[in-house]
Amino acid sequence: MEFIELLLSDRNVSMQYEMAAMLLLLGIPAFKTESDKLLKLIWGAVFLGFTYLHRALLPFLVSGLWLFIICGTACAFYSLSIRAFLRPAGYFAVRIGTLAKRNLRPYGVLIILMILIQVCRMNVAVDYDSLRYGLRSDVLLSDDGIAGFFRSIGLVNTVYTYPKGYEVLTLPLKLISAETYGYVLCFNIWMLIAVLLIIGEIVRAVTGIRGDRASSFAMASAALIPGITNMSVTAKSDLITLFCQLAFILSVVLYLKKKDGSLTGIGIGALILSFSFKPTSMIFSSAAGLTALAFLAVRRIGISLDLKGLRALIPAVIYTGIMTLRTFLITGLPVTSIFTGMLSRLGFELKYPFREQQAFDSTAAGITADRIEAYIRRVLQFFLCPSGEDMEHVIMAWGGLVFFVLLVTAVILFKKTVRGAEEMLKFDEIKGSGQTEAEVDGSVTAVRFLYAELFAVSVLSFISLWLLYQVDGNYFGLWYAAAIITGTISVISVQADIHEGKKEKRAGGAFGAVFLSAAMVYFTAFTGWNGACGFTPADPLNRGYYNHAVIDGIINPLGWDKHTRVVAFAYEPECYNLIGRVESWVDIDGSGGNVYLTDTKLDIFKEYLSFADIDYIYADLDFLKDSSDPRHERAGVLFKYLLEDGCFEDVVLSPGSSTMLFCRIDKERAKVSWEIDMGEERRLRTEDQLSYLEGIT
Repeated sequence: MEFIELLLSDRNVSMQYEMAAMLLLLGIPAFKTESDKLLKLIWGAVFLGFTYLHRALLPFLVSGLWLFIICGTACAFYSLSIRAFLRPAGYFAVRIGTLAKRNLRPYGVLIILMILIQVCRMNVAVDYDSLRYGLRSDVLLSDDGIAGFFRSIGLVNTVYTYPKGYEVLTLPLKLISAETYGYVLCFNIWMLIAVLLIIGEIVRAVTGIRGDRASSFAMASAALIPGITNMSVTAKSDLITLFCQLAFILSVVLYLKKKDGSLTGIGIGALILSFSFKPTSMIFSSAAGLTALAFLAVRRIGISLDLKGLRALIPAVIYTGIMTLRTFLITGLPVTSIFTGMLSRLGFELKYPFREQQAFDSTAAGITADRIEAYIRRVLQFFLCPSGEDMEHVIMAWGGLVFFVLLVTAVILFKKTVRGAEEMLKFDEIKGSGQTEAEVDGSVTAVRFLYAELFAVSVLSFISLWLLYQVDGNYFGLWYAAAIITGTISVISVQADIHEGKKEKRAGGAFGAVFLSAAMVYFTAFTGWNGACGFTPADPLNRGYYNHAVIDGIINPLGWDKHTRVVAFAYEPECYNLIGRVESWVDIDGSGGNVYLTDTKLDIFKEYLSFADIDYIYADLDFLKDSSDPRHERAGVLFKYLLEDGCFEDVVLSPGSSTMLFCRIDKERAKVSWEIDMGEERRLRTEDQLSYLEGIT
């Protein structure tokens, strides 16, 4: 019933009308316009028009420019040519222009629609993870500036020790304006576009003269995967990590075709670079790399690396090394997250105030009938119907029905696909596709390699579904992409010999594809990583961006600067709107935190306050009195202990509020045990504070 009410809410009904308008404005010209150039202009005007209306135009253009600067600089360095700086922009124009070809326009409409949905809802809410990961880049630095990047500033949660490659890359965008997060969020919109393009490029490389149609089909299919598309409206590093993994796979595919030593450096560099963005890349990127190594060894294919490839490899090693060094200096471990326990057992010493993290279900080791039944239920829910408590984080980034259909297609048609790809490519060679016999043989080998990657990541994903106690859909981005790539190749290869007499079967398949696409467009639009539905409220007279500072209430009640250190006993993500280096109660006490600091003696928490040099406690009385959550009650008890111990110099009620308190820490008192007498002056001050709180509550 709640779901029906959600769908029928004013915001969602309005979104559905706008989606229908988008579809008409993109689709009608696609069928009526003869000129490809005119169609591209119409599509561009529609896209930018809706982007402006929903207050994302300036961030979209600026973040896109920043990405092209990064890519252009990389190309210029790789080629040692200034002219190469414009190569990424030229490639983008050509590939996007391909979607305006007459027979590919339906794919173009679908891809643009899916990207536009994400742009229009980008600012409807800022998700919890974004505020802990990429949007508060200032938490990466202490008062010491860049040197502070490598020093602990007391933040407990392991998310602050993750490799910060994405945050550093987008830091210039964060510094453009203090009013909006839009520039950083839009960077991930562009990373979504990059991921779609590279998926298309992998498919294009092994499908011969059918490359345009095959790549367009693959891009459209990937756009219908919520687990890929929905990750574009968050500041998390999933998409850029996936891009690096796919860049590695593309490099191997092209190497198998051309045996170009420079591709080796690009591929290995991309894989190493993925380690600078996300800790779980240690699992999936390593699996992709080891699978490629094993495949080349089994096929007895040698590996070469030339100076050009070395130029691509060295910057990736340096950048990832810097990010890894930061984590090591702060925590004592090169990688955190789920690897803390394993590394500690290998002899690494985890530094204070961190604790070992566990992401695996402790019951997974035992194989029982109940455990097997629960696993089968989990797998079925993951594929077909993400419902229930176990699937809460899958709904936001589900693989969807397109992923399931193409995965099953790829597996069932494995033998036919390899045989069909060989026949298709050799037939293309006879027709004069421009490929040499060696390149055709390399393409067929590349198809086998792509299947090897699919099987490897599938096995790893099934193991993860068994071991993890909480399944997040975004963990499986590489699995989604691998299924799309191999499934597309299967469809193209097997259909290559379809004759005119099978039009009815083809028509039925087209109807099924339309129905499936419509279902996934609808599902994607009503789910998102930020948990909110609907589009950002439209404003025809906006300044080109969404002003988070005014509308979402970023506050600075006591004139703090960004280095003021605050622990917030308050709800998230609202507490992050405070100016200052804010750490929430959940940061310390929740997942990834250290409950030892909060669940033991008061002196343990006071020791942490002194270590982290905390200036203020920000307390929401409603949060502290929330009896529905025992962890909130514990926060209330701890706050009362601090108050009675004389740990606050001042207790100030926020102007215009009856529940928000700002409590300045008495740092001298926080350094000593509660058993040490506080003295007459602190006692009188504490009595006044207790009386004050009794008065307002």
